[in-house]
Amino acid sequence: MAEIPTERIKIAWFWKSNADPFDESQIAKWERYSDLEIDWIEENYQNKEKYVDLGDYRVDLKKMVQYRKSDPNRQRPIKREGIDSRQYIRRDRCCIAEKPILLSKSFGQPGDFYENAKFIDDWKNKHEDLCSSRDYSKIIEQAAQGIIHEGCLLEKEFEGQRIAAKLRKVKHENLKQIHDVCVHVYSMNTFLYGLLIEAMRNEDMSKVDTLGPFSYLLTLNLYDDDKEDSIVYRGCYLSDDMINDYKNSVGKQIIWSSFTSLSRSEEEAEKFVKNAMFIVRITGHVYCSKYIASLSRYPDEQEVLLRPVHPMWVVKYEYNNAKKRHVIYLNDDPDYWQKQSSKSSS
Repeated sequence: MAEIPTERIKIAWFWKSNADPFDESQIAKWERYSDLEIDWIEENYQNKEKYVDLGDYRVDLKKMVQYRKSDPNRQRPIKREGIDSRQYIRRDRCCIAEKPILLSKSFGQPGDFYENAKFIDDWKNKHEDLCSSRDYSKIIEQAAQGIIHEGCLLEKEFEGQRIAAKLRKVKHENLKQIHDVCVHVYSMNTFLYGLLIEAMRNEDMSKVDTLGPFSYLLTLNLYDDDKEDSIVYRGCYLSDDMINDYKNSVGKQIIWSSFTSLSRSEEEAEKFVKNAMFIVRITGHVYCSKYIASLSRYPDEQEVLLRPVHPMWVVKYEYNNAKKRHVIYLNDDPDYWQKQSSKSSS
C-alpha cells in the first residue's frame, strides 16, 4: 500500500465492536468514534492523561480499552490510527435519500420562492419578537439547551454538552461567526445531523422547541455572495418507490424538506453512490446554498449545503447501464421549463 502523504494524515480513534472483542478468531470490526469524541480523546492523549470520560463511558489510554463506568470489567479494545483524509468521510451523510415533494396549491405555486421549511417557520412564529430583535445570544442559548436535552434522550449527553459549548462560545459574536460555527457543527459526525434531518423530513413538531433554534440559525447567511451557475452532485441510495416518484416527477417542480448535502466534485459524490446519483444545476441568481468546504470538518468532500424547501425542476431521469445506477437531473431555475418551451417553439 502506498504511503499516505503527511499532509493528508488525519488522526482517528476506533473501538472494537465485535460481539466478543477479545476473540482473536473473529475478523476485527472497528467503529470510529464521533468527531467530538475523537477530538476529546486526542486532546487528553496529547496531554498524557490516563483516562477520558465520555458520558457513561470511560476510555483508559494506558490499557487502550473502553468500558461503561457502571461495569468496568466489560471492556473493549480501542486504537489510534492515522488515516488518509480523503477516505475520512461521513458515509451516512449523503447516502440518506429523500423522496421528492411535489409543489401544489396547498404549498405554493411552481416558480415561487420559499424561505423556510414548516419546521423552522413554526419555531419562528413562536418567537417572532426574539427573531425581530436579532438577539442571537438568546437564540443560541435556546439551541444549546435543546441540543443538550436531545443528547440526553439519546444517551449522547457528552456530544450534546460539547456541541452546546461550541455554540455558547460565540453567543456574543456577530452573525457571520455564529453561522460559521453552526455550519461547522452541522458538518460533524454527531447525533445532531441525523436527528435534525429526520425531524425536518417527517415534520416532527415535537422537536421544534429543541431543534428549531439551531435550524433557524443554520439558515441565516446560507448563501454565497459571489454565487455563479454551478453543477453539484449527490450520491445516495433510492428505494424502488423513490425511484418511481422521481420518474413520475419529470417535468414537475419539487422540494426537499430538509437541509441537503451535495458536492462540487463528482469524484467525491461517487464515494456515496449506492444506486443513484443526482446531478443538480444551481443557478447563480438564487440565494439558496452555500459552499461550506472551508467551514466543514470534511473539507475534501467539497460540500455545498442546500437550504430546505428550495424548489427544483426534475429535468430528466435515466438509468446508466455501465455504472448500474439511476441518474436524476435537477435544475433550480424557476423559469427553466418555460425557457425550454420557448426554445422548442422557436
